[in-house]
Amino acid sequence: MPSTKYPNSGIYGGWNRGESGWGYEMNKNLLLTDALLHAVVKSKIKSIPATVKLGDLYLVDTTELSTALSNKKNHLILFRSSDKTEYIDIPPLTGYKIYLLSNSKSYIYRDGAWIAAIATSLTDSDEEKAASAKLTHELNNKITNLDKELDSKYDELIDKINEETEVGDGTTEINNDFNNLSKTGKFLVHTVKGTTKNAPIDVTGDWWVDVSVYGSGTSKKVLQEAVLHGTSSSSATSGPANRLVRCCTNTTWSPWQYSYSQFAG
Repeated sequence: MPSTKYPNSGIYGGWNRGESGWGYEMNKNLLLTDALLHAVVKSKIKSIPATVKLGDLYLVDTTELSTALSNKKNHLILFRSSDKTEYIDIPPLTGYKIYLLSNSKSYIYRDGAWIAAIATSLTDSDEEKAASAKLTHELNNKITNLDKELDSKYDELIDKINEETEVGDGTTEINNDFNNLSKTGKFLVHTVKGTTKNAPIDVTGDWWVDVSVYGSGTSKKVLQEAVLHGTSSSSATSGPANRLVRCCTNTTWSPWQYSYSQFAG
């Protein structure tokens, strides 16, 4: 599911559990959080600085701006590295607070402008520090509770799927050859190293195998997804150690490959 940009902080979230492709925006979230939680701005700028480093935060001035910054009046510019072309443009939101090193003053963004706050130095900002600590504590609690809720719902879903799905005796079904496992279903399979043919990995162990069948005749396709869990059948439904997949078209099997899903993110 596409991510959502949250209106108060400007960070992204809302991915589905297990969804891939979230790494870039999550890295951006962490960089924004690092910069804005205790927003220390080096100075106001009218053009991109000649030299920068990771985490440098600047405030774009309001007049005589360079072409690169002409449409970024009052924006915050956060550099992702020492490459001055690699930066995050942060349009300010109402309530943003910054500390400007160049004049040792605090500002808050309101009514389209940065307004000088009462505090004039870091030593005067005990109230802000306390408020920030409280906000961080509340945010951590919300994240913990949300994670617990997601885990609970995920477990409920897995339990429901397991209740509705009959698990077959895959060891008997394959008869020492994984190619024989070609009908739709979930199977628990025990393999023996050097004996079981066409196994995902030549080991003695237990596998949790999902088989899906599409089409028929010469167009029939069989998809096998196998998860290795260890050497005891009691552990065969928890914590994947190796996940491999392969497909058969008509009677030709492709080689086993590691599932893309275990590398996502």
